[in-house]
Amino acid sequence: MKFFPYLSTVLGLSACTPEFNAEEWTAKYNRERAALYEQGPRSNLEQKLQGDLHFGIVLVDMQPRFLEHGFYPYESHEMITEQKRVLTAARDYDLPVLVFETDGYGDTIPALQDLIEQIPRTTTFGKRYDDGFEIYESIIQHPNPGIFPQDWLQEQGVNALYFMGINGNACVTETASSAQELNFTIATSNQVIATANDNAQSGDCRSESCDEAKAGLLLFQSKGILDPENQPFLDYFKEQKRTEIQDQ
Repeated sequence: MKFFPYLSTVLGLSACTPEFNAEEWTAKYNRERAALYEQGPRSNLEQKLQGDLHFGIVLVDMQPRFLEHGFYPYESHEMITEQKRVLTAARDYDLPVLVFETDGYGDTIPALQDLIEQIPRTTTFGKRYDDGFEIYESIIQHPNPGIFPQDWLQEQGVNALYFMGINGNACVTETASSAQELNFTIATSNQVIATANDNAQSGDCRSESCDEAKAGLLLFQSKGILDPENQPFLDYFKEQKRTEIQDQ
């Protein structure tokens, strides 16, 4: 776990003491990160979406068992609609798509899988932990034994990753944090990631309605590229493809 430094250690060492409350500690951690998010710009796209960026798409844990927990159907529908627009762009502009699925939680939902199967360059990796790039035992089965996700991305000529999926404050940010450490530029928009929150009245804090969602967006705001809207990235992908065709 890289985005939550020492969290495992803190929980492991402190859980035995009567005074320690893991739920309160997590809530305090999220409040602090949400406060940092509030101090920054909602978009840094104009400053950072430039240069020689070659994007791939990363889809994280869009599996039924996750979507059924803590998300209202209409809110999930809005996120999935935007994700489908990105996958359509990936198909039309030949952007590579890497799919992460947590082992034992089923396949990516059909609404997205049907589009993924139309994409020329795509692959799927299973994962056991929040971080899709974290190495795990070879006995765990996934579609690409013997190759790591970063190897596949580098083979596709990718140096920037547009993240979509759930949960924004856990698997998405953990995986994006490792990607950033592997020297990929990381990016997302509020419309294509979501964070479940059982305690929030809305049930879904995708649109910054709770501390968990803001904490998840902080990584992209501080170390990557973030915009509230999906459309500017779609425009960039289209322009990127147009430029590639002109250069041929």
